[in-house]
Amino acid sequence: MHLKEHQEIIDQLRGIVSEKTDEISNMQMDLENSNAKLQEKIQELKTNEHQLFKLKEDVSETQKKMSEIEKLKKQFKTQSLTLDKMEMENSELAQKLHENLEEMKSVMKERDSLRVVEENLKLERDQLKANLQETIVRVSYALSSYPVNMF
Repeated sequence: MHLKEHQEIIDQLRGIVSEKTDEISNMQMDLENSNAKLQEKIQELKTNEHQLFKLKEDVSETQKKMSEIEKLKKQFKTQSLTLDKMEMENSELAQKLHENLEEMKSVMKERDSLRVVEENLKLERDQLKANLQETIVRVSYALSSYPVNMF
């Protein structure tokens, strides 16, 4: 009877051990599955970390390019303003050149007019000289025909 009781206890303990062994086996399988999932997550995190690092590099490169674009925009604006200033100066110079050409034409017309006046005055002078010479000759001739003591 005692032996039978012990046998029942042993059978119960064997059942409990069998249950516990199954539980441990299930827990071990769960642990292995969890470990595999954890390894996948670690690999995924490493991949994400690498992508994040590449993204940071891309952002840094983009910021550098944006800075360079802003610098080029400023240079372009400065050059544009300089070009506008030069165009304005060229326009002013063209206007002055036009005014100077008009003044030069006017001065040349006046010079030509003065040359004509000068030429006319020279002709008139030459004519007056000729008249004076002719008058001197006539007076000399007239004086020579009168006796000297008349005066």
